[in-house]
Amino acid sequence: MIGGYAGVLHGSSYVTNDLDWVWEITRACVGTLSRSRFFDRRCWVMSLEDLIKAKEALGREKDLLTAKELRAIAAKRRQGGRPA
Repeated sequence: MIGGYAGVLHGSSYVTNDLDWVWEITRACVGTLSRSRFFDRRCWVMSLEDLIKAKEALGREKDLLTAKELRAIAAKRRQGGRPA
């Protein structure tokens, strides 16, 4: 899972109306994914760091706002806290 819902699973408060999926997972990208549960199903989720990079690369205002929030979440996690 990539995109907005991946952000929500990482703690983002920005809600999206669609699901973005990658259907082919290669060995090169497995290290950047994490396992999660979504609607009681196990799925791979884009890493927080890669999601921030992707949102910043898109450059749209909504993505830049989400990237800013995700950076704050990442900083809090580095300090040993988990966002509420």
